[in-house]
Amino acid sequence: MDPIAYFRTLDNEALVARLKSPVDEERRHLVSLLACLAEVDRRKLYADEGFPHLFAYCVGELRYSEGASRP
Repeated sequence: MDPIAYFRTLDNEALVARLKSPVDEERRHLVSLLACLAEVDRRKLYADEGFPHLFAYCVGELRYSEGASRP
């Protein structure tokens, strides 16, 4: 069953409960991502890839939008 069809079978309470798990997981991944980016920035590893700064690396190499790459 595809996810959309599955979620349509859930009652309101079950759907809201099911939503909280991926939200928590997303937060954990975001913390890990930010810590990793901070260490890449501290070591200036983006320069090894030919980028002048972390912002350019995030846009050019990681394919984040400029808006998502801004501090």
